[in-house]
Amino acid sequence: MAGSSRNLFEKIFLPGVMVNRKVRVTLSGWFYMGLIFVFGLAAINTGNNLLYLILSVMISILIASFWLSEMALSQLKLSRRIPEAVFAGEEFSVIYELHNARSFFPLAGVAVSEKFGGKTASGYFLLVRAGRAEQVYASITLERRGRAALNELFISTRFPFGFFDKGKRIKLPDQILVLPAGVPAGIDAEAAGLQSGMIHGGKKGPGSELLCFRPYAPGDHPHWIDWKATARSGEILVKENEQEAEQSLTIILNIPPARPEPDSPERENLIARSFALARAYLDRGYRVRLELAGRGIDFGTGLAHFRRIGFFLALFDDREHPDPGEKLTAQIVPSFECVVGASQGVGN
Repeated sequence: MAGSSRNLFEKIFLPGVMVNRKVRVTLSGWFYMGLIFVFGLAAINTGNNLLYLILSVMISILIASFWLSEMALSQLKLSRRIPEAVFAGEEFSVIYELHNARSFFPLAGVAVSEKFGGKTASGYFLLVRAGRAEQVYASITLERRGRAALNELFISTRFPFGFFDKGKRIKLPDQILVLPAGVPAGIDAEAAGLQSGMIHGGKKGPGSELLCFRPYAPGDHPHWIDWKATARSGEILVKENEQEAEQSLTIILNIPPARPEPDSPERENLIARSFALARAYLDRGYRVRLELAGRGIDFGTGLAHFRRIGFFLALFDDREHPDPGEKLTAQIVPSFECVVGASQGVGN
């Protein structure tokens, strides 16, 4: 009961700067208050009742403006929708939705803004009718790979007369994952052809001769599963044919595992290059594996595997919660190898 009484007291008697509010008098507000001062002096010096009446009306309008702007910031619900992951350096959209919970009073001229990794996203709601919700879209580009933490939004309004710019902060914690820059796959695919070499090679052929069995990896086609071998071993096994064995690529990212401060452009370029190589060869149907300082992402194919590689490259050197990657298995199946880093070369 005491808590509800306190909330009612704050709502009625403590608006503005005393309850999570930031109030700034606009240029038109200062001009209007200057006119009030002039009319006040004229009324006092002349004793004219008409001037006193005009002065009282002007003061009433000023007070009403302050209270109406307070009403515009109360009883609203603000939410945001962001993608789970974006590419560094590429523009994406943030959706803000404002719901007016009032029964009769509309919301007008409400601006929303927040910080995204040093960048500012902003939107403007022209009018939100009572009991309705409206959406606005904001475009923003993030440059730094990794997690971008979101904490709070700032909403403000100059409703109704523009005398005050009043705002408040709304806590809405979230995060967005920034993947390495999306380098065009075609460029890196050509460069990869100059760097890739076969470590071991099976006999070339149409792919009909069985070379070995390997554990099932996410993205493998169900038709590749050998059910007899699976039944004998108790583990889902996939047939690896001679020609198919040559469709495997191991990307070795040779960079320091610790993230420098500030970021090294050369190091970030190598990370983006590895990501582009993985995309290029996954698109060609290769099974791709990523290694970095004894950890990484094991062989796999498909969109889910590409997503997992991107998440690992975004977070492997995160200072607070690094991505440990996956346990890398011994390379039984022959594969191509590509070293990306300070000592790029071809495996032998």
